[in-house]
Amino acid sequence: MAFFSIIIQVRKKSKEKIFYEFFLTHTTTVYDFERQTGISRADGCRYKRKYEKLGLLQQVRLGICPISREKDVQYVSTDKRKFPTPVQLTLF
Repeated sequence: MAFFSIIIQVRKKSKEKIFYEFFLTHTTTVYDFERQTGISRADGCRYKRKYEKLGLLQQVRLGICPISREKDVQYVSTDKRKFPTPVQLTLF
């Protein structure tokens, strides 16, 4: 039983690694990620939230999904060079 648990943990880590590395080279939607990698959208959304909390992934822009043609979907990336620059407001 413990053997299968270890296999599942290793497999989960490799999916997470695939997710992170995919978004280093691609700026696209999680739905498109699912289509290109075969990793479920549910897993992709879970990894997306985790990396957002860690500050390793950000929304780069809003656009039309290349798969569903839905408007205003998030295009995300883990490449820090593509992150939008924060706008600092001044009080005076």
